[in-house]
Amino acid sequence: MFPRLELGGSYTGEIDGHGIVVHGDLDLNLLHASGEVWFPNASIDGNLNAAGGRFKRSKVEPQAASIVKGAALYVINSQIQGIVFFCCGFEADGAVALGGSSVGALFFTGGTFNNPNSQAINASGLRVNHIVFLGSSSEFGNAGIRINGLVEFAAAHVAEAFVTQDATFLGAVGDLHGFDAIGMSAGALAWQRVKLENSASMNLADATVGGLFDDSQSWPAPGKLELDGLTYDGLAGPAIDARSRLRWLALQPEYYPQPYRQLAKVLREQGDEPGATEVLIASEDLRYASYGRASALWGDFLNATIGYGHKPLRTIGWSLFVILVGWPIVWAAKRAGVMRPTFPENIPQSSEPDYEELHPLLYSLDAFLPFVNLHQEHYWWPNSKASGDCVIFGHKFRLRGSLVRHYLWLQIFSGWLLSAILIAGVTGLMRSD
Repeated sequence: MFPRLELGGSYTGEIDGHGIVVHGDLDLNLLHASGEVWFPNASIDGNLNAAGGRFKRSKVEPQAASIVKGAALYVINSQIQGIVFFCCGFEADGAVALGGSSVGALFFTGGTFNNPNSQAINASGLRVNHIVFLGSSSEFGNAGIRINGLVEFAAAHVAEAFVTQDATFLGAVGDLHGFDAIGMSAGALAWQRVKLENSASMNLADATVGGLFDDSQSWPAPGKLELDGLTYDGLAGPAIDARSRLRWLALQPEYYPQPYRQLAKVLREQGDEPGATEVLIASEDLRYASYGRASALWGDFLNATIGYGHKPLRTIGWSLFVILVGWPIVWAAKRAGVMRPTFPENIPQSSEPDYEELHPLLYSLDAFLPFVNLHQEHYWWPNSKASGDCVIFGHKFRLRGSLVRHYLWLQIFSGWLLSAILIAGVTGLMRSD
């Protein structure tokens, strides 16, 4: 038990401080350790300062078992009431392990953390009462940090903000390196001016953050971003529009519906209803495409006609298009003399002067609308055995009644299909959100 422990400026080998109790600060500033520094299960009422320290893993495996491969500084399952500082030229050749500890605040403000193809910083299960800062700070006059290996904050809890800026994640292609915060919770997550080199990964799966502030230059390479299960209350920064965020979601290795629903929810709550709809439609495109070519084609149809239920009024536009196409076709059939009178289903024996007149536009409406009877289709139908000439803009065309009949069958089918899709869209039957 120590009122205060100062090891600053010392040159030492391995240190075993298992279970140490310090009522003040633990000072490791400018400490040069050629072997593992070991402080598990420590109790520190003040700060843990390691400004400018040099820590190096042991050349041989230490006698005490370590849960982190190649640790240089081992402070797991400890209680630190104050601030933990790694700054001002700090260097670690091996992992810095803080997993399972509770700290007041945590600052990585300048330095180098090196543990290739392994954990460079292990903070799994860490509880932070205030802020985590990982990067550069003008207050300390440094130019950011460089990390070769994995930074692990899985299942960590940060009461306030987790801020990462001016950080570089190094590592060889195929090696374990990047940022892993699976299951982490934080009041906010800021991720700015970050370099994820050589396909460094970023894992935010199942994390919960209050607000998310980032920039697109800090995103990882395609296939290296995990977002399934991530929840957040708001977006801030230069990339908060739907199109930018869809590029962000596309960096995931495969399609998951939850990140799209989460993004749509946040955009809607921030007042971007068109953006939320765009995201949900993009999600449905990917969902249908994941089931194969036939499903993708059906998805394209649903998107074009109804926007997967998010834009049901598209159906009205398609309906008007079909009706307006049918109008000149029926007009041309009338001019060519291939429309025969029928009442109710048989040709009358004699021509009646007061027989119902054929109106091409009303006929097209009558054929298309399944629940409306304008009595045009009831009195007229193409004669499949007849053909005739029709002059359009000075050009003569030969028109067969069988061709008109086949088109009208298609128009009737389209009317039923589009009407059913419209009803499903308006009632929300096709929406998966």
